Amino acid sequence: TNWVREIGSKSTLTAHRLHGPDRLLAARAWVKSGGVAVTTFETLEWAQSYLAEVPRTSCVVVDEAHYIKNPEAKRSRRSRRLIDRSDHAILLTGTPMENRLGEFQELVGYLRPDLITNADAIRPRQFRMQVAPAYLRRNQEDVLSELPDLVEVDEWLPMSSEDETTYRAAVDDGNFMAMRRAAMLSPRSEKVKRLIEIVREAEESGRRVIVYSYFLNVLDLVAKSLPGQVYGPLTGAVPAAKRQDLVDQFSASHGGAVLVAQIQAGGVGLNVQAASVVVICEPQLKPTTEWQAIARAHRMG
Repeated sequence: TNWVREIGSKSTLTAHRLHGPDRLLAARAWVKSGGVAVTTFETLEWAQSYLAEVPRTSCVVVDEAHYIKNPEAKRSRRSRRLIDRSDHAILLTGTPMENRLGEFQELVGYLRPDLITNADAIRPRQFRMQVAPAYLRRNQEDVLSELPDLVEVDEWLPMSSEDETTYRAAVDDGNFMAMRRAAMLSPRSEKVKRLIEIVREAEESGRRVIVYSYFLNVLDLVAKSLPGQVYGPLTGAVPAAKRQDLVDQFSASHGGAVLVAQIQAGGVGLNVQAASVVVICEPQLKPTTEWQAIARAHRMG
């Protein structure tokens, strides 16, 4: 949804949404008239079977390209077939490497397999020189001098008695996921109280807030507990078009509004620049998940 909107607002090209119930009509229009076909990794299987006889494309753009770093994954193989049948290819990602240099090597390999020999065995400077012909790095500080600095605040709070009881029960059960959310499951929890204070402070200063959590029951409790205008929860079960509607309503609201979102769903594919406060309810298992979620708000606009 966001890509279709951006293409329409920033170019004269026609965007065709190859996703959802009207994907067949959109595919036919794209084949006939050209323009930009926009689809998802999941819909790519259908698109490639339907469009098997379509001539080579001029360019393929893979957004969130770190999702195809594993060459054995189906979406990686489908993406490679698409890249191989295109005159040009662009891979976009804010995290070309999450765990090891080999992931970076896989992404560069889609474009220039001749550049890197053994990523994990070479020195950083040598690696940078090898990837340079295929890699353009955009640093925010170089291109967005007017973007306010990101201010990160870690808050440590004592558990309430209810929080501690819930947490001890999770420990006794050996339930790690229950331990992670134990301090956010009671309306009287210290974290929920502090979250309400943060939202009220934001309202007083005319700021909008995004609250992220991995857990659905945490999101439900947060949505019910927060004061003022609350949008969501935005979860993976919400259709893409509806997600964009929620973001649009949130963006058009007054200061103090809150968007409650599951971090996997709200952290990818949506731009929520209207927010200037982001709260992550519990540390995520991968720091990159947090960085991507924060970056959805900390960008121009």
